[in-house]
Amino acid sequence: MKRNIITVLFGLAYLLFLIADLKADALGQSCSNSGALRKESGQELVCNGSTWQSVYQVEPTGQMNLGAGLKLSTSGICESLTEGYIRWNSADKAPEYCDGSDWISMLQVVVNNEPPAGESGGEETGGEETGGEEIEPPVDESIMPLYVSAGGYHSCVLLVDHTVRCWGRNDTGQLGDGTTTDSLTPVTVSGIANAESLALGHQHSCAVLTDGTVKCWGSNAYGQLGNGTTIDSSTPVFVSGLSNVQNLSRGYYYTCALLTNGTAKCWGQNDKGQLGDRSTTNSSVPVTVSGYSNIQNIAAAYRHTCIQLTDGTVRCWGYNDWNQLGNGSTNASTTPVTVSGLSNVRNISAGYYHSCAVLTDDTVKCWGRNHYGQLGDGTTSTAPVFTTVTVSGLNNVVTGVNTVQSLSVGKLHTCAQLTDGTLKCWGSNSEGQFGNGNTATRSSPVAVLTGVQNMRSSNSHTCAIMTDGKIKCWGDNRYGQVGDGTTTDRLTPVDVTGL
Repeated sequence: MKRNIITVLFGLAYLLFLIADLKADALGQSCSNSGALRKESGQELVCNGSTWQSVYQVEPTGQMNLGAGLKLSTSGICESLTEGYIRWNSADKAPEYCDGSDWISMLQVVVNNEPPAGESGGEETGGEETGGEEIEPPVDESIMPLYVSAGGYHSCVLLVDHTVRCWGRNDTGQLGDGTTTDSLTPVTVSGIANAESLALGHQHSCAVLTDGTVKCWGSNAYGQLGNGTTIDSSTPVFVSGLSNVQNLSRGYYYTCALLTNGTAKCWGQNDKGQLGDRSTTNSSVPVTVSGYSNIQNIAAAYRHTCIQLTDGTVRCWGYNDWNQLGNGSTNASTTPVTVSGLSNVRNISAGYYHSCAVLTDDTVKCWGRNHYGQLGDGTTSTAPVFTTVTVSGLNNVVTGVNTVQSLSVGKLHTCAQLTDGTLKCWGSNSEGQFGNGNTATRSSPVAVLTGVQNMRSSNSHTCAIMTDGKIKCWGDNRYGQVGDGTTTDRLTPVDVTGL
């Protein structure tokens, strides 16, 4: 049983590395190699032991059947699930596997285990399976990207060997290579060999390590590195007193961590109460978000923070000039307030002055500032939007599946990655942050790119990992944050060089 599950885990992990463009005729055809994978017209297929099916097929229970005994969980509680569920908890974090009691990073499984002899999670050949090519692993797995993240004017990528590379602006050491010299191509972050996820603020960067601790580097003017000082560091330093971290979210000059027990801690700037400890005092060490032990997701933004609770509701606190807290007012709050009229939420993301949520029925709701159409409902407004509005035009060509896989809210724009690998963006496009070849503002989603595995937006640039393993970035490039070796703004996606 364990051997079969490891085999399937390898097959699922290689979704990150798919490089074949196979014929689109396998869906529903017979197969026998349970857990084998193939890609068809941007859609991933898995052999369930008898037929090829979409990995995102929805079961009546609301779980997604991945074939071969693996299912994608919409619950954050592993203990309530039987063995064989996986989840994508964050766009910046490796998939996790439930062994019946605990969530285990699939990144750790892939690095620390070898496939059983003679077995493979790739495409089977022979017999009736003649419609495609065998899926081969990359030549050098150690430099294959897992997840990409974007900061104010810098970008970083987590590689499969647990190391991190960064590029772009480095005035406060946010690239983590021990210097303060900008880099137009990726440099290796010093002293990080066991990273599991990333979060990039305006001028600082953080990584969750495989042991549940956190290291940060870069600007520390407000204590956002969490090491008890306000001294910048061009190499990673441990966040004081922090362990059992499940996920990170970056604010502008602060950082928040979701812990495995359902609580959250934040540190750094707190002038608007964004740390959630019901004060406005900056903190150079983590402080606990008051009053909640049932947090499922956390989203830190410019100067406000939101949490998704296990009951599917959302609470926000901090800066509120544009109703980004969602409570129908423009009054800042140091205590969490409930986002009005919002329930059945499965993911959240927050930007400068607006916030968004993905619901369990795959609709997306946004609220707050809408000067540039960043709420995505086809309108613009110079006044705060006091109700949640529905983003239009996010339908997937595959009906009945999870349409929106992840959201990333930038400064004045928003992007959504769909489960068929399509990327759509809306809002301000003044510096080409959509990547669609122009700078026209859009108040409803516009298709940008296909074949996207993982993406992240920031101030005015966006980066994505593609299903062929390449990293592409676009938009504002004044400090080289696009990573193509230049400082020329890019209106369409370009390859990051040097990886």
